[in-house]
Amino acid sequence: MDAEQVRSKADFLQFMAALQQDLADNSPQWENRKLADYLEALGRWVEDMEGYYRNTGQEVPRQISWRVFASILRAASIYE
Repeated sequence: MDAEQVRSKADFLQFMAALQQDLADNSPQWENRKLADYLEALGRWVEDMEGYYRNTGQEVPRQISWRVFASILRAASIYE
């Protein structure tokens, strides 16, 4: 499931399950496989996320939705 498809709590929970499965199936592709690294990247991405939205031509979220939260979790898997 793509983060862009998340619109509700149920979608978010489905996304979380898919994210966990992706880690299990494709861990070599994840930059941040260890929890400490993942959480550090999560914080850095949230700090810089306005730039991501601007650089991709998207509106910067005023409030965090389930979709935005899912995007944050996905980004932390690869953010350096």
